Amino acid sequence: STFSWGEIYSLFPAFAADLYGPRHVSATYGMLYTGKGVASLLAGPLASSVATSLGWRPLLVSMAFASGVDAFLALGILKPLLQRTGAPCV
Repeated sequence: STFSWGEIYSLFPAFAADLYGPRHVSATYGMLYTGKGVASLLAGPLASSVATSLGWRPLLVSMAFASGVDAFLALGILKPLLQRTGAPCV
């Protein structure tokens, strides 16, 4: 989500190689960046329409909720998966 994008964006290359292996890392990396591009195109108009119709508070609360979901997915799903694959994780 918006609040946690900068940190994960810089880690995409290493993340893709550690989690999925070096064989198909370029395809995986490409999919991650395709997701970023699609989100860039859709997020602005969507956020604008939500802010216009509901106000800024619901928009910011939903962004904070999405960041919480991001944290849960990273700690609850990705971290154990990385530990199983033997990839280094914090």
